[in-house]
Amino acid sequence: MMQNINKNSILLLIAIIFLYALTFIRYYKSGLNASYYNGMNFETKVVNKIDKNIAFDTSNSLLKGVNNNFFSVKWNGYIYIPKDGNYTFITHNDDGLKLYINDQLLIDDWKSHPMRKNTAVINLKEGKQRIRIMYYDHTGKALLKLFWKTPNSRKKLLIPTKSFSYV
Repeated sequence: MMQNINKNSILLLIAIIFLYALTFIRYYKSGLNASYYNGMNFETKVVNKIDKNIAFDTSNSLLKGVNNNFFSVKWNGYIYIPKDGNYTFITHNDDGLKLYINDQLLIDDWKSHPMRKNTAVINLKEGKQRIRIMYYDHTGKALLKLFWKTPNSRKKLLIPTKSFSYV
């Protein structure tokens, strides 16, 4: 009997450690691959990095070496969809933006303009879905924020970091 208790305790401990490890890995692999370029059409790559979310609003350079104006960014990775249903994606962007989910172009706003709001609705299944975002800034303020409304929600939220994955 004592051996069964010890064996069960060890198995339970292993399961708990495994779950904590998965949480740790998921947290530290959160975010999207980001490639920053000088030039509005991805001319000169400056840096690759992991961005934890898609939310910036600045008149200054985002990163050392990246122009204040006339720059572009590509984000690639996955977005975790918590449950089946219709998802509304909302962008606030100044200037150009393209948003793809599973290689389907949802928002095509590839022109220079002041801040504008764009909205698209797509039905998604629970699980990991591919996301790709292309953005450029022409002049003035650089602004991009990516929000969503999940099924049965009326509230617009910035997509949380834990929902993005680059692997």
